[in-house]
Amino acid sequence: MGKNRIVIIICYLMIVTGYFAGDWYLQQNGMEYLLKIKLVTGIFLWCLPVLLIGSFLWRAYQKKQAGLWFGLFLTYVIVMALVSVCAAFIQVAQLEDEYRMKDGYLRITESAAYGTPNEVYYAEPVYGIARRKFTWDTEHYAQSLSRIYDTEFVPMMDERKGQVYISEDYPDVKVQVWGVDRTADPELKENLSYLLTSSEIEKKGQAYFGDSIQLTKKQQVTAEQAYLEDNLTYEVTALTIDADQIDAAGEKIAAFMQEELETGLFDHVQGSIFIILKSSVDDPEGWSFNLPFSVHPSDSWVYGADVTAEVIQNCLHTELIQYQQSGSWVEEPDSSNHAYDDTVYSGGDDAEEAPEGQDQTEFYNQINDGYVAIYSEYMADADGARFQTTQDAKGNSRMLVYEDDDKVRFLVYDRVSKNEKCLLYVYHEADKASDGSYSLQEARILDMYAYVIDTGEVIDSGRQAWGDVGTSEYREATGE
Repeated sequence: MGKNRIVIIICYLMIVTGYFAGDWYLQQNGMEYLLKIKLVTGIFLWCLPVLLIGSFLWRAYQKKQAGLWFGLFLTYVIVMALVSVCAAFIQVAQLEDEYRMKDGYLRITESAAYGTPNEVYYAEPVYGIARRKFTWDTEHYAQSLSRIYDTEFVPMMDERKGQVYISEDYPDVKVQVWGVDRTADPELKENLSYLLTSSEIEKKGQAYFGDSIQLTKKQQVTAEQAYLEDNLTYEVTALTIDADQIDAAGEKIAAFMQEELETGLFDHVQGSIFIILKSSVDDPEGWSFNLPFSVHPSDSWVYGADVTAEVIQNCLHTELIQYQQSGSWVEEPDSSNHAYDDTVYSGGDDAEEAPEGQDQTEFYNQINDGYVAIYSEYMADADGARFQTTQDAKGNSRMLVYEDDDKVRFLVYDRVSKNEKCLLYVYHEADKASDGSYSLQEARILDMYAYVIDTGEVIDSGRQAWGDVGTSEYREATGE
């Protein structure tokens, strides 16, 4: 056993010598070990001698069966355990964070003293065990883009845009880069996704999208650019959609995504369509957002090749609701004639207050999801159907579904079901007076619906009066 210990000690000393010799060599050449190498080696250098000494004490106790040796062994185990725990806490407190980005580069964050910012720098892996620190420049930006998108990008100067990066695979696009964000998941900040999608939209042209969508030039400023002194912007082609053209626009957008994802152009790039929703032609700015799509969608909010017109239409309707509730919605010029009386439903004045323990914003989103689901399943295909939410004097929402010279139809959120599994809605029809006003107090109930919160299913109750009990499926789902 003595010879074995000697061999182990010799191997240990060789590893220690090799590690520190390698560390000296790397530092002389502007490099250092990767974090995982430091951790594994540190654990090995600490644990092996601890285990050897512990093994020696245990064997001494077994050989002599003396209480002194057992006491020494037990004391040693306790002391080493406490020292190891304390050392681990100190190491964690001082430990650097090494994050591998999509391009293979490393973002290293070193913990600083309390009250001072952490030191952040970037490095490139070398030899598989080391890393070399670097400062971002045009060459590294070009390499990063090339690695991310699996094609070669080269830097060039553009008279109008300044420093840009081009690739033979994307000849119509000049990519701009604004560094690397400093979030928990840092990545290169660039605009290839937006410019490539915009270029494809321009190639399709206005004739492709028809009357339901207008192609609009939009100056885009990213959050990263907003902090730059020059406040750089870039131009994209956005799709502008009026509120009454959402359904037709949804069909065109879904078709565009499907076609582009089949071209191979977006195999390594996530597309992103800028959308501007407008309440009417008199709306000066509208509501802006973007619709991402990808061959390999990694998140639920990124659309894939299986996207359908209904999915895009639902998304547009949801964004429209958020716009209408944002306070910046621009009413149509004649909307002041659409007067109506306030009606108190069985849910009471506080019907849209979230149940105890639920976030109010989350509850509002569930109500909006219910509006979209019911409209999409039962009303969207009807002649003259429209989707416009309003609010009464108490702030409770209503959705205008249909309106002509003689009548209006409203879908109104009522309350949460007794078993708290569904949201209940009432569908009304009201006759208009000669001045265009109408009263919901005199409106007829056309139907009532239950929106199942967990599944998104919509159940038609068949109820046309408050006293009606509804279908068995409705009663089972609501517990009423």
